[in-house]
This record gives sequence, structure tokens and C-alpha cells, in this order.
Amino acid sequence: MNLVYPPCYPVCSCEPYMAGLILQPWAFWTSLLYLPAIYFVAKKNPNTSRSWISGIILVTIASLLAHASFDKLTLAFDEAAVVLVLLSYHLNEKTWARAIGLNILLIAIFATVFFSLPFDVWVPLVFVLFLFSGYLAYRKLGGKAFLDREFLVSIAIYAASFALFAYDKHPLLCKAEFLPYGHPAWHAGAAVTTYLFADWWFRKGPRKIQGP
Repeated sequence: MNLVYPPCYPVCSCEPYMAGLILQPWAFWTSLLYLPAIYFVAKKNPNTSRSWISGIILVTIASLLAHASFDKLTLAFDEAAVVLVLLSYHLNEKTWARAIGLNILLIAIFATVFFSLPFDVWVPLVFVLFLFSGYLAYRKLGGKAFLDREFLVSIAIYAASFALFAYDKHPLLCKAEFLPYGHPAWHAGAAVTTYLFADWWFRKGPRKIQGP
């Protein structure tokens, strides 16, 4: 069987294209794992913000479109969705219309920027997300946040998922056929981290943040 890979292979994705409407089915279907994370966070925490919920839903949609078509435009929206994750914890629009509208505006702006860039921004974006999670924790609890077990577990899972994501961009590991594709594993780990971190965040209460 002759496998067809993305034009940017092996520095962007190991998963080959499949025939049909969905080019990368493993990465496509694992994108849906964010939806249970949203459901259980919102169920456990009545103060979960509409901005965060609608933001993570847009993240899911962007990932689905990117792995269904894998063209430059949808990939730009997928990258912009990472920035939306960063911002969604700070946004707290009071109505669904405002929350969804603002998130769509933000993802469109950042997607336009990423679409115009001549280089891949995924790795630095994921690294920034890692650092920003630490920043959010510090704003909430100060230095003791870095001793908080729930926060540390969520970051550890994120780091392990990022390692799988990174190997998906390594030419030698891409050719190791016995290894699973890294990007679907990244989706699974990122969904678990999204649940753990957001549950911790909204249970502690954003109102406890002090200062700029």
C-alpha cells in the first residue's frame, strides 16, 4: 500500500492521508475528546465561564477542520485556537452571544496572522501555552501554586503529551512504524489536561485572582 503524506511531512505530521473526506482520521476523531472535558468541567463547576466553554468548542471545531482537510487555512485556524485557549481563562462575557462572537473574532484575527507567516508556529505556541498555564497558576495562588498537586498533575500530563506531539515532527521517529502517531496522542493528553486544569481553575474561582 502506497501511503500519501502531507506535503510538509515529516516535520509537521506523521499520520498519512487516507482516502475520503477526512484526510487524517486518527487526529480528526481524537479532536472530539475536548467535548467530554467541557461537559464534565461545566457539570462540576456552575461558575464555568461561557467564554471558556465556547472557546474550547471553537478549538475542537478548528482541530476537526484542520485534520479533515490539512490545508494552510484550516491549519492556521488550528494554530489560532491555541491562542484562544490562552485567552479563554481571562474572558468572562455574560451572554452566550457576546462570548461566542468575541471568540470567533479573536480566532479569525490570529488565524489571519498565522496564515500569513512563512513558517510553522506550532512548537513555540505549545511551549507558550505551557508557560502561560504556570502564569495563571501563579496569579491565582502565588508561589504555592507550584506545590499544588492538582496543578502539577495537569502540567505533567501536558508535558508528556507535548513530548508525543514533538516526536510527531521528528523525521527518524516518523519512520518508526511501530510507534503510534504522536498527534492523536497529543489530542488525548491535551483533552485530559484541559479538563484537569479548567476544573482546578473554576473550582478555585477566577475571582480570587488579584493584581495585574
